[in-house]
Amino acid sequence: MASTVGIFQVLAKPASEVAPRLLGSRFRTRRGTFRVVETEAYEGDNDPASHAFRGPTPRSRVMFGPAGHLYVYRCYGLHDLVNIVTGGEGEAGAVLIRGVVAPDGSVVSGPGRVGRSLGLSVADSGLRLGSATADLELGDPEAAGPRVIGPRVGIRSGIDFMWRFSLALPV
Repeated sequence: MASTVGIFQVLAKPASEVAPRLLGSRFRTRRGTFRVVETEAYEGDNDPASHAFRGPTPRSRVMFGPAGHLYVYRCYGLHDLVNIVTGGEGEAGAVLIRGVVAPDGSVVSGPGRVGRSLGLSVADSGLRLGSATADLELGDPEAAGPRVIGPRVGIRSGIDFMWRFSLALPV
């Protein structure tokens, strides 16, 4: 997969704009190529649910740019959640990958399961897309099928933002 300048231009926008744009994209890791089918947006100082809400910390520093890097964090001490950093340099943002279609065609739902399937961990946080570890090929979200937009889940603040995006997959 080619990581072109175009991908990084798309990722340099706010997470709430990038998240729906990633639907239908192909995300390649050492474990194969996965199709992104569900995302959630998290933006910095205007989003109380974002890890970047109170400024950079050792864990969230990568969210402050540049766009096109992985932000992987451990949730509940068990699950490594995979995000793609968005926005301009110094503007914190990331898109959580919540659902993918695996190379065998199965749907992997839930960010913990997604991280495990992708084979990415906190050790990969900060890596730039286009590496041997992870790459992204933008798809056409309009051609990917109908979209569903709704509130983010698993958070206590910022619940009014309609920043969860998914493809309406056949059951």
